[in-house]
Amino acid sequence: MRWVLGSLLLLLFNACANVVPPDGGAKDQLPPRLIKVSPPDQSVGQRPERLIFEFDEYVQVKDPGLVRWGLLPRGRNEVRTRLKRVVLVLDPDSLDEASTYSVDLGGVVAALTEGNVLSKLTYAFSTGAYLDSLSLLGRIRDARHGMPVKNLTVGLYGDTSGFKAPLRGTLADDSGRFVFNNLPNRTYHLVAFEDPERDKVFGADQP
Repeated sequence: MRWVLGSLLLLLFNACANVVPPDGGAKDQLPPRLIKVSPPDQSVGQRPERLIFEFDEYVQVKDPGLVRWGLLPRGRNEVRTRLKRVVLVLDPDSLDEASTYSVDLGGVVAALTEGNVLSKLTYAFSTGAYLDSLSLLGRIRDARHGMPVKNLTVGLYGDTSGFKAPLRGTLADDSGRFVFNNLPNRTYHLVAFEDPERDKVFGADQP
């Protein structure tokens, strides 16, 4: 009887010693989800000091240089992250009168842990009484072989003499596609160019 009891205790001890911890489950493959933005999207009559985007998990900004403004604020323009928030800091006194400001954070915000990137996030507000609502989209192709040209800066200019900062600027994606939203009704000159500095300024030495 003692031998049987000792054998049972030994088996019980070995079974307890070989416990395997859980593996934590499947890897999270979902990007962060936007919970709230302040001021609310599509707001009018706004001159905010900051735009606050709140998400359902801790986030990071992969590259602040990839933040795409429709109409670039002339004054202070900083991107900050804090826990579950992305904050765009602005200078309200530098915002133009009766103008619509739109920003595209697609491909910029990612989960802090797994790095899953939020592929689409657009936002707009107006300093005036209404939002400009025209859109312009297209795809850049090389005229020699018809293949898309990626990662070019695309600018909308009111005057092509001098080519200083554009009225509106954005980046073409990997398929050469670009889009401008919340445009006012006027005539534009569209120019696409290589811009390694990402300053959206077209120079004579840039193809």
